[in-house]
Amino acid sequence: MTLISLISNDPSRFDPLSLDQLQATADYEGMARVVGLPDLHAGNGIAVGRPSGHRIASGPISWAATSAAA
Repeated sequence: MTLISLISNDPSRFDPLSLDQLQATADYEGMARVVGLPDLHAGNGIAVGRPSGHRIASGPISWAATSAAA
């Protein structure tokens, strides 16, 4: 089971769809930890405003806090 953390003064303010998407991200194979940041909101299939770390021996680590333009 992947650890999910929410960072907020009032977690009840998170959009329920974004929390469902956060849970779906946590359910991916190899996911080590998922964090819902204060700006968490629903995205196109995956929550925006959530860094996540994968348990993989090699390859990239995905930081999908995509709200900032690269």
